[in-house]
Amino acid sequence: QLLAFALLADAEKEHEVSSATWIPQLINLSSSSEYKLGWLNVDPDPKGLADCNLDFSGSLQLPQTFSSDFAGKVLLHPASIELIHIRELASQTNDLAKLMTNCLSLLKEDGHLVIEGPCGTSKVAKYDPKVQRTLNAQSWIYYTERFWTLGWFSHRFELVSVQFLNEKYIECDQSQSEIIRCLLKKIPTTPQEKTIARTFHSN
Repeated sequence: QLLAFALLADAEKEHEVSSATWIPQLINLSSSSEYKLGWLNVDPDPKGLADCNLDFSGSLQLPQTFSSDFAGKVLLHPASIELIHIRELASQTNDLAKLMTNCLSLLKEDGHLVIEGPCGTSKVAKYDPKVQRTLNAQSWIYYTERFWTLGWFSHRFELVSVQFLNEKYIECDQSQSEIIRCLLKKIPTTPQEKTIARTFHSN
């Protein structure tokens, strides 16, 4: 949270200085449930409370400039974002791999991705028709350890931490949890990992 507050202060300062085109540092892909001031709030549903309706689970062209009624002129380009927060989308999207790829492209090196979603012990998820998957610490294996299967080469994610939360978003024992919060960081791949990726693609 301290990281988010520091980035928020920098983002607000940058927004004030450059009123012509805003290059956000924080992206909120949870705007249907929480609108965050100082963040670029994104929701693919045009009925949602968002600054724009980009679909991060689809083809995201970068760099991209667009106009928003609230944020004004916005520029998104690769390796420009410090922090992305995802709440419902990771458990609801049809294409989690595309979502993760777009987030990897947008994040700066050492940028962070916070993902919150229903875990295996969630009672609500069993009856929510929008939920396509529950999440756990192993949900990110292909984005942290087997990244080359997605066509990634220069960067991958590292799983930094996992927290289990109750329905009020208070940390609790895993057996009583409704929500899992995962913190991932974009890191460069090692020479050894690049060799593995080259070998995989040559075959």
